[in-house]
Amino acid sequence: MQQYINENDLQILSKNPLFKGIYPSYELLNCIFSKKSVFTKNSIIIHEGSDLHNLGIILEGKATAYKTDASGKNLIISNLSGGNIFGGILSVSSSVKSPVTVEAAENLTILLIPTDAIIDGIAANCDPKGLLLRNLLNIISKKYFELHDRINCIIRPTLREKILFYLDNCAKEAKSDIFTIPFNRKALADYLNADRSALSRELSKMKKEGIIDFYNESFRFVKMN
Repeated sequence: MQQYINENDLQILSKNPLFKGIYPSYELLNCIFSKKSVFTKNSIIIHEGSDLHNLGIILEGKATAYKTDASGKNLIISNLSGGNIFGGILSVSSSVKSPVTVEAAENLTILLIPTDAIIDGIAANCDPKGLLLRNLLNIISKKYFELHDRINCIIRPTLREKILFYLDNCAKEAKSDIFTIPFNRKALADYLNADRSALSRELSKMKKEGIIDFYNESFRFVKMN
């Protein structure tokens, strides 16, 4: 539900690093098409796998960012509260989908700002510097989420969980249970920070258990535990 921005909101925003050196006046917030929205507890603000075009600033309340793994378990990535910014890097990417779901942990008030409005303000009159900035932000965003996925993968407590996390991401990217990974076994072991022999053994076990099937770099999910 959309609401009007008030003086208390401006005071909160004035302390946010996004507005360092700039007072977030009504005129400025209108210029960048920002809007204040209220979400009830348990509302989904961002769905995992969705496109995102706005960055959000929490004005009041709390939210939780979590990722659902291949087994259906929700893994909490971060807890968000007043003043926190979310979606900033993702919203400047033209190709990366949201790796997490963001859900209101309690009644929540958020200021949503279209990232394009900020960039287009810099890129007014087709200034090539604006296009360079957009391209640079897109490159940074893609690199960030590549690192994000790698970290989320290698922190899994067991080798099987690392494998399932990685393969599940590949399947989601391919939008199919049948997909090809870009690594041979040695490279995959390096990516997972695992021993190559242990990786091969675990893959063989998973194949015998009917969880996955594979041939070289081609994989298929048969069932999930």
